[in-house]
Amino acid sequence: MEVKNQQMINMHTSIDREADWVRVFVPNRFRQANLYELTINDKNKEMVTKARQYAMDFNESTTKGLLLSGTVGVGKTYLSLAIGRYLASKGWWPYRKSFVDICMSIKRSWRQEVSEEHRIKEPLLLHSPIILDDLGAEMREKSEQGWISELLFEIVQTRYERELPTIVTTNLTLGEMSQRYGERTASRLYEMCIVTWAEGFDFRLGGH
Repeated sequence: MEVKNQQMINMHTSIDREADWVRVFVPNRFRQANLYELTINDKNKEMVTKARQYAMDFNESTTKGLLLSGTVGVGKTYLSLAIGRYLASKGWWPYRKSFVDICMSIKRSWRQEVSEEHRIKEPLLLHSPIILDDLGAEMREKSEQGWISELLFEIVQTRYERELPTIVTTNLTLGEMSQRYGERTASRLYEMCIVTWAEGFDFRLGGH
């Protein structure tokens, strides 16, 4: 009886944690994102397989990240949130943020009397794991690219050195990433992640 009661408590805690994570990090459009209800075809099969395997193999010793890359609309954000939800249900608390929001938050912080830049960057540098969504969708003005490239290098380099698992979604190829952020950043990101690419169609996995 005691074992059964403990199992029920653990299950309740898992459900609550998952629900809390969804409430904090998941946009309304993706509230149903999960690893079990996915539309799979020959275009995205490898990406979905790697994403599922990554989530299910994740443990306290995991240092490798996951780079979900591909053309627009293949379901990269959906998959990253599905992974986050799964990990939350298993006791983890992935920190999820779009790179666009990060850049905008830092720019806004510069206009404040006391900059919030350190607070914004801290979880990106130290939390394990993180989900960095939509890398490459941020502002493209040449005048902005310098500090943005430096920011991304700081995030990638710090996590690379600390061996912290990092889940990234992007539309950029390796060549495009190298050109935009520099070869060192692209090289480290590819080394620290399992890389997957999908292209050729545009729909939202699981109906999104």
